[in-house]
Amino acid sequence: EPAGAGWRESDGRSMTVKKAVVLMAKAPLPGEVKTRLTPRLTAFQAAELYRCFLLDAVEQAQEVCGADVVLAYAPANGLHLLPAEVRSAVPCIPQPGGHLGERMRGVFEALFALGYESVVMTGTDLPTLPPRYTGAAFDLLEDAPVVLGPGLDGGYYLLGLRGVLPDVFEGIEWSTSRVFQQTYERLHRLGHAVRCTPPWYDVDNADDLDRLITHLTLLQGCRAAQLPRHTTAWLQRVGLLPELEKGAYRATAS
Repeated sequence: EPAGAGWRESDGRSMTVKKAVVLMAKAPLPGEVKTRLTPRLTAFQAAELYRCFLLDAVEQAQEVCGADVVLAYAPANGLHLLPAEVRSAVPCIPQPGGHLGERMRGVFEALFALGYESVVMTGTDLPTLPPRYTGAAFDLLEDAPVVLGPGLDGGYYLLGLRGVLPDVFEGIEWSTSRVFQQTYERLHRLGHAVRCTPPWYDVDNADDLDRLITHLTLLQGCRAAQLPRHTTAWLQRVGLLPELEKGAYRATAS
């Protein structure tokens, strides 16, 4: 049975809610997550940072109006390794075995089998992803069976479906810079309409980490910005992100 207090009831709604945001996650173990952040970070620091990404991803997903939040974790026997805050906040289901595409397909199949009609899947390494992008994916799914969120690395950070579509998961060179292009072209060739959310970035390597730090530094100076609180606090604590000085100028976002 999935863990998480929200499985049977979320904000007064039952599990028959038709929309779901599903987060693909790994247990935050040193040497098992964000390994490309080393040697910039130690393996322990990389795992700590990913744990913060995970907490922020859950909080951001919970801001998407009208959708349940489900976390799909790996390894399948690693539920106890997830942060307690996550396990108590949202339903947690194990990812099936296989390569990334097979695991994604299995998670979609599980959610559609539970009665969801519109499912948006995203990752847990996008600490600055605006929740409105995920919400917009549900709107786009009203006009098309597939929504993709192109990643700056050539992959995609978001996949929205109205039903299991095997073509999305077949013939793709996973974990390469060709994933988005191959997926889009394959779907277009087979006659499936595809809509896209704006491009965004995840954090996999040292260059991505520098981009994140620069982004958060700028956001700290914006009064209306919503910062990923766990990630921001950790980066400040280890000295990678300067704290905004008290009384410093803060611009208002337009």
